[in-house]
Amino acid sequence: MRTYRARQERFVAACRENIPAARALGIEAGLHVALVFDRPLDDVAAASRLAQAGLACLPLSPFFAGPVRRPGLLCGYSRLPETMARGAAELIGRVTSDLMAPG
Repeated sequence: MRTYRARQERFVAACRENIPAARALGIEAGLHVALVFDRPLDDVAAASRLAQAGLACLPLSPFFAGPVRRPGLLCGYSRLPETMARGAAELIGRVTSDLMAPG
């Protein structure tokens, strides 16, 4: 458990530092962090680009019911070593910034 807590803390801190347009949700429990964005984002395209770069995240928008789908990414950290948290967050930040609508 201590290992997962350390990975979660490092990943969330790196996300906060490197992805200013995102908020991390669901960090109290589980082995995933939901990153939700304050500007329109094609999260399906973002997840695809991240996968091509070797980082697996799921798009959040398909999980929303109804006409409004909130963009975001579901990111697991259980297999992400603490030493790689910053690099993962930087990659997510670059990809989402490239795909995000200007705000």
